[in-house]
Amino acid sequence: MDRIRFDAMDKNWSVKNSPHHFHPRFELEGYFSPMTGDPKVDIPKLVEFIKSHILEDSKHRFH
Repeated sequence: MDRIRFDAMDKNWSVKNSPHHFHPRFELEGYFSPMTGDPKVDIPKLVEFIKSHILEDSKHRFH
């Protein structure tokens, strides 16, 4: 799929900050996400990710 998604809707992914996870472009697998669920913290992060184009790299993984 040609989409990028951060979500916390399921617990199917074995990530250290479950249920928050990240689906990179063209990937169905869920990976670690730096998101916390707090919009005041997460929206500025998302804006920076968009501006830096880091999300366009389907191989990018957050640590």
